[in-house]
Amino acid sequence: VLKKLASHMKSNFRQHDVCCRVGGEEFIVFVVHEDPKIAYIAAERLRKTVAQSYIDPIGTITVSIGIASWPQDSENIQEVIKLADQKLYQAKNDGRNCIRSTSLD
Repeated sequence: VLKKLASHMKSNFRQHDVCCRVGGEEFIVFVVHEDPKIAYIAAERLRKTVAQSYIDPIGTITVSIGIASWPQDSENIQEVIKLADQKLYQAKNDGRNCIRSTSLD
């Protein structure tokens, strides 16, 4: 599952964006030099791609995504990561397979 997700991430983000696994089933993607709307569009493209894929023998999987923006939300990167994590848990609590963003909700 992680290999398939990594493949989807690689195909849905640009070469200079940075994708990192931070533990378990959580990833961080640093979308470099973009308007929050563009990051949201990339996240939505990933969400749809994952939801439409089939992983044998598991079946389908989904992703929940939280978005925060630097420096719009904070100039402190740790605070931005914390805000994105809060939005991730909001997406999970809102039923999963969705995106929540600090600037676009």
